[in-house]
Amino acid sequence: MNIYQISELAALLIENLLMMKFYVNFFLFKKKTPLNYFFATITFIIICIAGTISLKLGMTSDYGVVIAMIVMVIFGYFCLDGNLVNKIIFSISAFVVIAVICILTLQILSMLLNVHITTLIDEQGEYRIIVLIVTKLMFYVFGKSILIVTKKQEFQLTIKEWITCVFIVIMTLTMLTMIYKIMYTVQVSQMSKYLIIIFSMMLILVDIIIYGMLLKLSKSNREEIRYKLMESQIEQQEKMLTSILESNEKIRVLKHDMKNYLMTAIGLIDNKEYNKVKSYMVNLIGQEIDTIETFVTTNSQTLSALLNIKLDTCNKNKINWNVEITSDLTNISDVDISIIIGNLLDNAIEASKKVKNKPFIDIKIFDSKDYVNIVIKNKIDNSVLFFNPNLFTTKKDKNSHGIGLMSVKKIVKKYNGMYKVYEENKTIVVNIMLKNT
Repeated sequence: MNIYQISELAALLIENLLMMKFYVNFFLFKKKTPLNYFFATITFIIICIAGTISLKLGMTSDYGVVIAMIVMVIFGYFCLDGNLVNKIIFSISAFVVIAVICILTLQILSMLLNVHITTLIDEQGEYRIIVLIVTKLMFYVFGKSILIVTKKQEFQLTIKEWITCVFIVIMTLTMLTMIYKIMYTVQVSQMSKYLIIIFSMMLILVDIIIYGMLLKLSKSNREEIRYKLMESQIEQQEKMLTSILESNEKIRVLKHDMKNYLMTAIGLIDNKEYNKVKSYMVNLIGQEIDTIETFVTTNSQTLSALLNIKLDTCNKNKINWNVEITSDLTNISDVDISIIIGNLLDNAIEASKKVKNKPFIDIKIFDSKDYVNIVIKNKIDNSVLFFNPNLFTTKKDKNSHGIGLMSVKKIVKKYNGMYKVYEENKTIVVNIMLKNT
C-alpha cells in the first residue's frame, strides 16, 4: 500500500467520522450509555467498509452508499432521539452533500489547475491529495455551519416540506452529476469550464435561497405551534376550572338540600318507620353524595380536582385504575403538573377504550433525590410505538397532532427534566422526571 492509497483510506475514515459526528450531534443520543456508543462504533465501521466497497467498485457505484444509508437509519432509530423521517432525510442529505461538494471541487480545481477531471480522479498524485483535502475540509465547514444554524433555529417543518426540500437537493445533485459526467468523458474548452462553474454555482445559490425560505417557513411554523400550545394550555386550565366549579356547585346544592333530607329522615324516625329510614338514607348516599365522590386528595387542589374528574371518566368507561402519590410537589407549579397529568391521562384513557379485556391505568408520582417522578402506564393490546412513535392523536381533529405532548415536553424542558416513553409487558409507559429544586 503506497502513500496515495493510504491517503484515500484516511480521507474515507475522516469523511465517515465527520458524518457520524454530525449525525449524533444533530439528533443526540436517547441515553449516553456504553451500549449506544458501542452501536455508534459498529455503525462507523460498517459505513467505512461500505465506503471501501464503493472505492473498489469505482466512484459511480451506489451499493456502498445505499448500505451506509440503511445502517445509519437503523442506528438512528434505535439509539438517537428525533423523528424517523428526519433521520432518513438526514442520511440521504449527508451523501447528497458529499457528492455535491466532490463534483463542485473537481470542477473548480480542474479549471484552476488546468487539468482534466480524469487526472483529479484516477491518477494517484499530488492533485488527487489536494482534492481529498479540499473536499473533506469543505464537508467539515458545511456540516459545522449547519449544526450551528440548526441549534439556533429549531426546525419545525411538515413532512411535505421536508420531502420538497430533499427533492430539490436531489434534482440539483442529478444536474451536477450530468455536468460532471460530461466533463469526465469529453474534453471541454476553458470557456466551457467557466460557464459550467457559473451554472453549478447558480444551482448551489438556488439551494441556499430555498434553505433560507425554509428557515422563514420554519419560524412561521414554530409560531403556529406556540399558539397551539397556548391554546392547549388554556383549554386544560378551563377544564380544571370547570371541574372545580362543578364540584363546588354540587356541594352547594347538597348543603342547601341537606336540611330537607334530614327533616324527612326525622319524620320517618318519629313514625318509627326504621326500615324506610335505612332505605331512604342508602338511596340518598347513592344518588346524591356519590355524585361528589373524591377518589384522591393531593397537596394541590387543582391537581386533585383534575384527577378526580379523569378517574370518574375511567369509572364510566369501566377502566380500572390505581393512583399512588407520595410527592408533595413543592416546587412544581399547579398549572404545569396539571397540564402534564391532564394530557397524559387523556392519551391513556383514549388508548384504554380500545383495550378489549380489563383495561387499566396506573399513576405514580413520587420523589427520587432531586426529581419528581411521574410514571403513567396503561394496558395495550398491540404495540403503539411501532406504528405511532410520536403518539399522534387518533381523534378526528388532525390539526392538533401531537400538540398535547409538545406542551408536556415544553414543561419538562422548563424544569430541566427528562421524558421517556417505552413499552413493556403489554403496557405503554410514560416516565417523566422534573427537577424539584
